[in-house]
Amino acid sequence: MWGCDFSAFQSGWLPGVFWPLLLFFLMISLIVIVLILALKYRAKNVGATRDRNDSLSILSARFARGEISRDEFVKMKRLLAGQ
Repeated sequence: MWGCDFSAFQSGWLPGVFWPLLLFFLMISLIVIVLILALKYRAKNVGATRDRNDSLSILSARFARGEISRDEFVKMKRLLAGQ
């Protein structure tokens, strides 16, 4: 109208808005992915620590009941500690 021949694709404003928005959403997505992976890693390690503590308490109870000898207890405790 009135010789303005305005078009979003010809004037260049669409790429000017598109790329910063795309970058913004990519950054937000990356942050969300990193947080999800960090929480999964933390949950995995907490479970492993809990399992090791449970195993140690079971081992201590067996030793206290006399089901295993001192040498077996020490050997299994080292195995659980990863030494």
